[in-house]
Amino acid sequence: KSEVDMCLTLFNTAAMFLIVFQPAGQSWKEGFVRWLGIFALLGLSTMSKFHYGPAMVLIPCVLFWAVQRRWGEFKHTLNPVGWLLWLGPIGVWIGLVLARIPNAVEIWQLETIGRAVGDLSTRPIWFFLGPILWMTLPWTPLWLWEVPRSWRAAVQEGNANERFVWCWLLAQLAIVSLQPDKHPQYILSALPLFALWTGRRLSLLHQSGVWMKYRWSRAQAVVVSAGIAAISLAIAWVSKEVWPWMGEWGIAIGFVLGIGGIAATWFNSIGRHDRSIALLCLTACGLLICGLGGITPGRDHWRAQAEFSRRVQTLAGEQPITGYKLYFSPLYYLGPELQNFEEDDTLRKRLEQQQTLLLVSQERHLETLKQFGQLEPVTTMTAAERRLAGSDFPLACWKLTRREAFEIAEGTDARVVE
Repeated sequence: KSEVDMCLTLFNTAAMFLIVFQPAGQSWKEGFVRWLGIFALLGLSTMSKFHYGPAMVLIPCVLFWAVQRRWGEFKHTLNPVGWLLWLGPIGVWIGLVLARIPNAVEIWQLETIGRAVGDLSTRPIWFFLGPILWMTLPWTPLWLWEVPRSWRAAVQEGNANERFVWCWLLAQLAIVSLQPDKHPQYILSALPLFALWTGRRLSLLHQSGVWMKYRWSRAQAVVVSAGIAAISLAIAWVSKEVWPWMGEWGIAIGFVLGIGGIAATWFNSIGRHDRSIALLCLTACGLLICGLGGITPGRDHWRAQAEFSRRVQTLAGEQPITGYKLYFSPLYYLGPELQNFEEDDTLRKRLEQQQTLLLVSQERHLETLKQFGQLEPVTTMTAAERRLAGSDFPLACWKLTRREAFEIAEGTDARVVE
């Protein structure tokens, strides 16, 4: 999945880097160029996800200055050129959008204030604890091991870098946890912290030489290899019989794990620790490629809507497509000429003008659409697409004809029917 949050994470991490490595007490003039870069990154962050991006940078930054009592650092924010770099492009963009989409303000309010107050969805405040643990796999045990050492360095030893890391994590975690609307990708901007903790623990383990100290005996290698083989075969069987959507990717995961894991075990048992570690790294890369390349796209709940939308666009040809209360994926894949109507009155006026519309909407709106006119099914989601779409509601495409026009076409006087 290509979420905008991935791009946002790049900009925010770069801004954090420039902030944390700025020398304490640097004059306004000396920090001028650095803060031009920070403001430019804030501008890109705003263009990626409106106010949410800069908030994930500035709030941890202010918290860190307060903890360190570096009140003089606020002078760097008084940079008129930087503010122009930040707000100039977003101002132009807002103007262009408003000129094309007059009701853009309503959409922005829903996607910003609506998310903040829970108009879109509501999840518990501890929601992100789970995603943090599984999104950082397979490195989760390593950074959990490093957390106590980092906390001691920040609290007891007063290490500025460690304090910055904790200000970064706690501030961003509070921002995404306090708003009712929550999704796993919202916490992506904090994941670089776990990469830092993981990398440092790996470095410490490497320096200690622990990699080279343990060696499997032949008997242990046989048992471990048998266990790995059993797990690999189980994964392949499950992917074929229980989760067929995994397809050949599930079999590939079992194959990579089996070959790589068994070979690494036997290299360790004969004392070739370097080759064992290299094979483990290659195996981990292979599993990651299979997971991100095949498994994740196979479980993407937007995929079904994207494939359905492409099929509708092909069926429509040159005929314009109308949408009713569509969101996200269909809005993109149905093409830039799509007209999506959120209000019943605007759709009814459109139908009065055109008499007949090729309409795409969620099936749950069927009864409402029947009130507008005569519906003739064009295409619906396949069984596989319905399973993939899940709770996001299946989509359908109809030919919607104004009821009066339909009755006249059938040879009936609409006034008599009324």
